[in-house]
This record gives sequence, C-alpha cells and structure tokens, in this order.
Amino acid sequence: MLGYGNVSASRFNGYLPLLAPDEELIAVRTSMPPGDYDFHFMRYNKFDGCWYHKVGPRNILKYKYPLSEQRVWTNECPGVIFDAGGEVSYSSEIWLVRYTPTVYRPSIGSTLQETLYLDNIGDRVVTLDIATSGRLDLSFYNINGFMAILYTNEWDSIGAATYQPISVDVPAGRYYLVMKNYRYSDNVYITVSLSNIRGNANPSTPQNMFAIAEDDKLILGKVVDGKSAEITIMPTLTDSNGNYDCSEVE
Repeated sequence: MLGYGNVSASRFNGYLPLLAPDEELIAVRTSMPPGDYDFHFMRYNKFDGCWYHKVGPRNILKYKYPLSEQRVWTNECPGVIFDAGGEVSYSSEIWLVRYTPTVYRPSIGSTLQETLYLDNIGDRVVTLDIATSGRLDLSFYNINGFMAILYTNEWDSIGAATYQPISVDVPAGRYYLVMKNYRYSDNVYITVSLSNIRGNANPSTPQNMFAIAEDDKLILGKVVDGKSAEITIMPTLTDSNGNYDCSEVE
C-alpha cells in the first residue's frame, strides 16, 4: 500500500465496515496446503457494491457473489481467447484492509504535477475524480519500463501508455490510473491536466474494453460478443541496452 494513508486491517466477520467518503476497501486471502503459498486480493466498489479482482496483468473481473468465507476463490484468468483457469484455490480466512487512496481532482484549465514512487512488484493506483466533461491529458516522465492504463469506474480500459502520454475526452465521473514499473523501482513524475473538449461536445466512454499488459507487449481489446473480441497488439521494444523503446509504435 505504498503512498496510501490510514491503513488498517481486520478479520472479516460477515459484515462490511462503514467506510468514510475517502476510504476504500480490499479483501485478501491466501492459498492453503498442499501447494505453493500464494495470496489474492479483491477490491470493493462503493458505487455498485461489487467486488473486482484480477490475476497478474490479466483483465479485471467482477466477482458475482457476496463476500463469504464459505466460497473458495480461484485464480481464474480469462484472457484474449477467453480461456479460464482455476488451479490455485484461496480458502483461508478473509481479511479486510481499509485505506485512504491517492485522489486527484482536476478541474477545467488546471494542471497538477505530482511525484509518485512506483516499485516493480505491484500496481500503483491513482483515483481521478472529474467533476465536469473535458479533455484529460496525462503525461509521465522518468518511465523506463513503465506501463499506465486508464480505466473508467466500471473498469473499462479507455487509454494506455508506455512512453507516450494518454489524451482522451471523458465525461464527468471517477477514473482509475493503474501504473507499474516493470524494470526497477523509482520516482515517476506525473502531469494531470483537464481542458475544454476539442471537437466532441458529448464524450462517450468505450464499453467492453480490456487491456492486458505483458512483459513485451500491451494487448488492447474490445469484446464484440460473448465469444470473440477485436484485438490490437502494441509491442514494447527494447534497445541494445535492454531499455524499453516505443519509438516505432504509433
């Protein structure tokens, strides 16, 4: 929970705690013997009352059941071809972790510059609360081996970046910027700005989108129906020194 404040943990007793307006909640369980030790998280969404989770860099899933220790979690992992796996079971007691996230609230004509420390172990999430429609511009600096994906409050992917910035028309609402350093831990400098929409008076949020970040590529997709998806693959290239180079990616 790097960078998060007011972190506390408690055993799940069948009821969810009352959260303050600026608090978020996650649930965590571990796998049980026999087998390798592992752990898994799910994030609670206060807006729809549902839990969300994902396995590694795969796309995010909505958990369709109430939280309960009677139901075992698995490492299900729908991918590009909608394959699913569940070979690891998480059946320990459930612990709830409350925390205060990093929230940016850009307004029209504003520019916010922040420095965040990103490790190479897990994702770092910044919440963006946007009060009015606008053109959202996100720029990143000091980002060797860096990946950023912008999600809506429904966890639909609407933008992704390695070296390049993210620039997209957005309606008012809550968004999540998920970032990670793949090569090493370091500070990342972020610039967030919101301006009047250029050309589109009624921005829309793409639905049924997903993004999968692999070590050597970023896979962007849109679900066409329950059995197929349109896929775009963005390679993450490296130079002779092993540094990431996206200069050939348009």
